[in-house]
Amino acid sequence: MVAGGVGANRELRTRLVAAVGERRGQVFFPDPVFCTDNGAMIALVGALRLSSAAVSDYAFSVKPRWELESLPVP
Repeated sequence: MVAGGVGANRELRTRLVAAVGERRGQVFFPDPVFCTDNGAMIALVGALRLSSAAVSDYAFSVKPRWELESLPVP
């Protein structure tokens, strides 16, 4: 399964289909319209934080295996 902005890359799709096909596998891609990049979303969040004068020390702990179940549900 290939998704995200990189999933819209035609050359990548072609090469992956060929490489995986040689191994008798399948690759699944969403329609390109659904392969979007998060850059616009991140820029919007940054602009909203800037306009609201939000302040942060940007401190956080790295959690390489962060269990999704531990996240609060909105």
